[in-house]
Amino acid sequence: MGLDGKAAASVQSGGFTQPRTGFAAGFRLRGSLSPPRRSPVNPTKVLQPQTAAQARQSLQHCREQGWSVLPRGNGSRLQRHFPSAAPDRWLSSTSMNRILRIQAEDQICEVEAGCSPATLSAALEPYDLELGTCSPGAETGTLGGLFMAPDHSMLHHLWGPPRDQVLGGRWMMADGCEIQSGSQVVKSVAGYDLTRLFLGSRGRLAFCLNLILRLRPVPRNPTWARLDREQLSSWLWGEHRHLAPPRLLFSLSPHEQAWVQWEAEPAPLLGVRIVDPEEGRSALARALETLGQAPGRASFDQSIRTSWLQSGPDESWPMIDWLSSTAACTAPGPPSSLDPSSDQASHWKFSPVTQDSPWLPALAEACAPGFPPFGQRPETEGGS
Repeated sequence: MGLDGKAAASVQSGGFTQPRTGFAAGFRLRGSLSPPRRSPVNPTKVLQPQTAAQARQSLQHCREQGWSVLPRGNGSRLQRHFPSAAPDRWLSSTSMNRILRIQAEDQICEVEAGCSPATLSAALEPYDLELGTCSPGAETGTLGGLFMAPDHSMLHHLWGPPRDQVLGGRWMMADGCEIQSGSQVVKSVAGYDLTRLFLGSRGRLAFCLNLILRLRPVPRNPTWARLDREQLSSWLWGEHRHLAPPRLLFSLSPHEQAWVQWEAEPAPLLGVRIVDPEEGRSALARALETLGQAPGRASFDQSIRTSWLQSGPDESWPMIDWLSSTAACTAPGPPSSLDPSSDQASHWKFSPVTQDSPWLPALAEACAPGFPPFGQRPETEGGS
């Protein structure tokens, strides 16, 4: 029996596990802080190596069997970001989920790709640090999936997209070769940025093993409030935005008041109603769940924001992130209420983008010359 049977069971039960010692051993975890969402993928088709050596064995076995293989995390983002993926076998990073090191003084850490964002957040609490992202799937997803998808962050306006939090990584090519990219420091001139190339490939160029991440200080005194439509306009464009810049600003319904969070309590003269922090955290959790489960997402420009603040958005937009100009959509594309030929339609961009880069085949060949790229079956003697 090959790796797909007996040996695969050995992989999942720890048959190849190497001894773990030191600081990292204290963070050896199996799964996230809560039970992960069930993936629609047949579990017998998911290989779960616990080490790089096991991942290399899995790739070798798939080549010998003539199977296509594609990297993934827990699979919680596949339906949105890679719905067409259907390899013969998945190579999952979920059992490679350790926190390898935390350097609080340098505000960096190194993790294995299968670690969940929630697990990392819990480990960073004693250091008053956090990852500079606020994205769906903190408990059900993996950090590798967050950055490889790539997913949206509600802190985009502060720290940039999720990929900007990645300083470097360790990767396995389709031929089993391992490479290190990027840097282990925040300021670096390491040359051509292979890390960004791999992060944008959704697993078609490399299997993510480890990630070196930049960390941020947690807010000193996070404060939540509710804003009506007139107040929302003031916080988006008026003088209030400069007096106390919001950290988060979102709506959960076209007709509800907006939620706002600051890093510290604003001055009383600004005339906002402060709410209990637990209410704000609960609203943020619902916003992230809505964003994660929505069939589609859209980015809009200032003209759309102005129109909405005057008339209110329709029911096609169940969650709106005002600072990052992103909305959850009830459909994977433009709603029926939006006329594609109208001037307003030109102010929208809808995702996910399903077109592959025309450079992808050449890049995959350059990453592992002479070997089948991730997601493709090996060529047989009689052809492909």
